[in-house]
Amino acid sequence: MVQNELRSVPLVILGVGGIGRTLLRQLLRQRTYLRLNHALELPIIALAGSRSMVIGEPVLDVETVNAVCEHGLSGAAWYRTAPEEEQVTLIESLRERGFDRGIVVDLTASDHTSEVLVAACRQGHDVVMANKRPLSAEMDVWYELMSARKRGQSVKHEATVGAGLPVISTLLGMVDTGDEIISIDACLSGTLNYLCAALEDGHAFSESVKSAHAMGVTEPDPRDDL
Repeated sequence: MVQNELRSVPLVILGVGGIGRTLLRQLLRQRTYLRLNHALELPIIALAGSRSMVIGEPVLDVETVNAVCEHGLSGAAWYRTAPEEEQVTLIESLRERGFDRGIVVDLTASDHTSEVLVAACRQGHDVVMANKRPLSAEMDVWYELMSARKRGQSVKHEATVGAGLPVISTLLGMVDTGDEIISIDACLSGTLNYLCAALEDGHAFSESVKSAHAMGVTEPDPRDDL
């Protein structure tokens, strides 16, 4: 049997809240599976929050990633402050650091990652978003993202609709195989689904929002859903 050559696709992850830490745990748990079944490694170059960032030399070790999973980015001496400008600088330096093509993963709910994602696209990297805000930002950002896709880069954003359900890929598959979409009738917000059910059961709106937030159903700031 021919052994496939091991591929290494480095990641820069923006956002280490609930979703970010879940992804990190998933990556740690699946390391052996990905290596054995897909000849793939996904080393992490950097983890960035809104106020701090940790960068590997050249990539982060497992102990550091585990520490971020447990305690977040704050409170450790080896973290640095990281406004968007520093994150952009990191992205623009990836080739110099030996990473020709990586993936920038946006797991924030921030208005301020668009510049970082655009820099990634211009540098030839791929982008994955669970953040809907860059997709509804200025049209220049949209054109940059779509231009990268036309150049053959991956710009993925499945998790920004349908509470993480594979709505976009399902619709694209239907269209690609000849079906015509006449109309779509659905409630594509997990938060609103939860709140409507709670209100129907007689719970107060304020209590329902607090409960949804405590369960992690809402965005970090529930006003972003409402």
